[in-house]
Amino acid sequence: RRPPHRAAPHGARAAPAPPRRGRGAVGAPMVLPSGVRADSQDMEGGGAPCCDMVRLLRRNPDLIKVVAAAGLLAAATIMSPMTPLILIELRSDVWGERMSSYTALFNSANGVVAMLFSSSFGRFGDKVGRRVAMNVVGILGFMPTWSLLAFGCNAAGLAAFSIASVLGGVACITVTGCPTCYALVCDVMAPEDRDLAFGLCFAGVILVAVLANGGGLLINAMFKGAYFPILLYLLALDVLFFVVVAAVRIHARGEVQDDDCACESIASAESADAVAAGLEAGSDGAATGSDASSSDSSGVGTAEHVPAVLAPLELLGHNGNLTCLCVVAALVSLPEITLTDVSAQYALNQFGLVHSADTAKQKQVNLLFQWPGYALLLPAFIVTGLLAKRFSALTLMRILIPFTGLLLSLPVLLRVAPRMWIVPIVGIAVPMSMVVFAPLQTLITQVAPAGRVGEAMGAIGASKQVAGLVSNLLVSGLVPILLSLGIPRPLWIFYPLASLSSMTAFAVTALIEAPLSPSAEPTTDKEPGMRRMVSGRSLQSCPRKLATDDDVAEGAVKVGRLSTV
Repeated sequence: RRPPHRAAPHGARAAPAPPRRGRGAVGAPMVLPSGVRADSQDMEGGGAPCCDMVRLLRRNPDLIKVVAAAGLLAAATIMSPMTPLILIELRSDVWGERMSSYTALFNSANGVVAMLFSSSFGRFGDKVGRRVAMNVVGILGFMPTWSLLAFGCNAAGLAAFSIASVLGGVACITVTGCPTCYALVCDVMAPEDRDLAFGLCFAGVILVAVLANGGGLLINAMFKGAYFPILLYLLALDVLFFVVVAAVRIHARGEVQDDDCACESIASAESADAVAAGLEAGSDGAATGSDASSSDSSGVGTAEHVPAVLAPLELLGHNGNLTCLCVVAALVSLPEITLTDVSAQYALNQFGLVHSADTAKQKQVNLLFQWPGYALLLPAFIVTGLLAKRFSALTLMRILIPFTGLLLSLPVLLRVAPRMWIVPIVGIAVPMSMVVFAPLQTLITQVAPAGRVGEAMGAIGASKQVAGLVSNLLVSGLVPILLSLGIPRPLWIFYPLASLSSMTAFAVTALIEAPLSPSAEPTTDKEPGMRRMVSGRSLQSCPRKLATDDDVAEGAVKVGRLSTV
């Protein structure tokens, strides 16, 4: 600490006041403890929302790399241009009339594998490190493309592609993202920045995936529909994904980095305090009984004694908030998956274009019904992140779920008034329901036990896969029943049912307890201001440092005092 400024004796020239750390003169840039220069609003959090996003990306350049990696993963897997340009024609040629049934069979198998193993894979990422887990996700996700490159675009290649797609279910890559990618966002971001970070992540993934798909369409036009150039383009995206993942700086425990030297003394002293506090807590636990060492209701236990297959169930059993979030994720995903399956047929039915030869009008209706909503997702996710940072993720989710749930009934208007200008208005309902997942992912990081964030993300991904399986059964079972009842154009019934599912999810959110905000965490060290903000981010986001000799000596003195007591 700097000594206080003392007044000069009478007749002597007053010495200049010592410079203040952080704030400089008006309009002058600040020098943060780590030597990083920033504007005054970087520490105060003021300015326009766009400035908040720019400052967040400047403080956390690794977030840009994570978003790029997640977008490349989506562009090469679940949102790949290979699906419309290669797979549809290949499946039609090889499978013929059984194309739909075989596709549904392999998709269901993928969902079952994801439901069984995604949470365990998240625990694997927590144990071995997120970079290794991301590389494994890339291998599992890219194996189908590599199978087509190895066996060719024929029956053998399609069989290998389908089997590899089923095995890729372990990574749980869905339209709303990959759990391992979101866990990596949690690793590189400070707790107080995750609200906005997840909103930017969702928006960035869509942007990168759209740009990558545009490159695939351009190559398809240049080579006049040839398969091999498109597969080579996807292979290039795969290689770029691994390069970006290798460039991400993941702050591992015990890692020393030169650019964060401002955190070193604080983290080392905090480590010594933690050792002493742990011994003191252990003494109290020995005096009161062995029950004090068991896991509490929040599920903070390490679950080392639980088999890997049963660990996700143990995690949900000890964490009520996480269980409620899994139920909410399933109930919110159910309408989105179900309506995606029926929306194209529903829109064509309202204009009598199902068996029509007017293919131009069919494409026009499909484009107007689907693409405006997905185009609005980019700004919607950004606004969602800003609102979550302004209020809280739980409050925002409780507002968005009923709002988007009511929007899901909007396409029923097309049943009453089939007009072309109404199509893009009602078409935004289904894509806009996806904005709920931004505050949902933030809540997962707040309620997940320490060291088990990846496992919690995997549990949420498994819940989405359960919703996908229920959706397939619902569509395949309910549509024939509605048709047998003689109801004309009965697909409109799915939209009110989707709103009912969202309202049920809203009721479940009432059971979720508000987690402690990162900014509300108590400070117990000697310099609370430094603990709250070092280099413009929370100390929790700084990597732990190797203790110096003085720190070790100080910790030893504290341990000796406790031992004497």
